[in-house]
Amino acid sequence: MIRDGLAKAHDRDARFFIGRLQNTIGWAHQELGDFAGALEHDRLSVDIGRQIKNGNVEISALINVGYDDLHLAGPEKALGLLEETERRAAAGFGAHRWRWGIHVKAYLAETLIALGRFQDAAQQVEQSLHGARSTGSLKYIAKAHALRGEIALASGRWIEAEADLTEGLAIAQRIGYPTLIWQCAHALSKALAARAEQDRGARDAMDRAHEMARLAVDTIKSVADRLTDPALTRAFQAWGRVQAVHEDLDRLRRA
Repeated sequence: MIRDGLAKAHDRDARFFIGRLQNTIGWAHQELGDFAGALEHDRLSVDIGRQIKNGNVEISALINVGYDDLHLAGPEKALGLLEETERRAAAGFGAHRWRWGIHVKAYLAETLIALGRFQDAAQQVEQSLHGARSTGSLKYIAKAHALRGEIALASGRWIEAEADLTEGLAIAQRIGYPTLIWQCAHALSKALAARAEQDRGARDAMDRAHEMARLAVDTIKSVADRLTDPALTRAFQAWGRVQAVHEDLDRLRRA
């Protein structure tokens, strides 16, 4: 559908739509762990936005570029770009500010988690969650709970992590968002397994950890089975985050 839209946009030299559609393609590559491929589309979208002096196109694409940088160039580079993009988004561009604010704060939180700055990350999560709740943005409500869970998990607060990850997973399942389903399920599995190891009597936690890891693997398989581009399939299956899900399930089977 996007290719058809791009063909029509090129025929009509509708550069606004070319820029927006390129950005959407970049997002799809991100969802599949192909951040190098995403960056090509996202940079093209940024360039088009600047050429036509359209902040809608440019800011949306810059947020995506920041997320690409997180995975390709590291969190230090991503942090600078995302902070600058957040300042620009907050300064104007009308009705899009709320959407960008929720989005960029979630990515800033993820970047700060990667830097080990958990308190700063938590502040960004809460701001993103507030914006998401006030606008009914279920995807980002779920994302905020997932990030909360990751912060708690990294800090050894297993019960808190379980509560937030369970909430994030429930919302992701309700809206049918597979990326967040497998990511929440995987993180929840780790939290449950950690609690079970700490409390040797918590056999139910270990059983549920295995169940969540299985859900994550099955969801990943359902995504991979629906892909029609072999290159994207390879990128998705080679994604370190995807491979970690399989490794953790194998580890739980041997436990």
